[in-house]
Amino acid sequence: MALPAVFREMAKLVRFTQVNSDISLASRLTCILAVARGPARPVFDYFARHAEVEPSKDVVIRAAAREVHESYATLSYLTEQDAERLVLDA
Repeated sequence: MALPAVFREMAKLVRFTQVNSDISLASRLTCILAVARGPARPVFDYFARHAEVEPSKDVVIRAAAREVHESYATLSYLTEQDAERLVLDA
């Protein structure tokens, strides 16, 4: 699994909290990554040092947010820019 795929899954979670009140980002969440084969090294780096890695991945995170935004009609109520900001803020 490559890092962009991880960001897409995280963007889905963030976005679906906006339409499903059963999920809340108000409390701390623990992200567990389960893959059938080993994740790429950047994935390990991200989870081990996300505070350091994340700022350099702004473009990839925005792309993931846009892809999720475009793929799910239930999430289209936000502008693309607002969707990106929501995911980046989370």
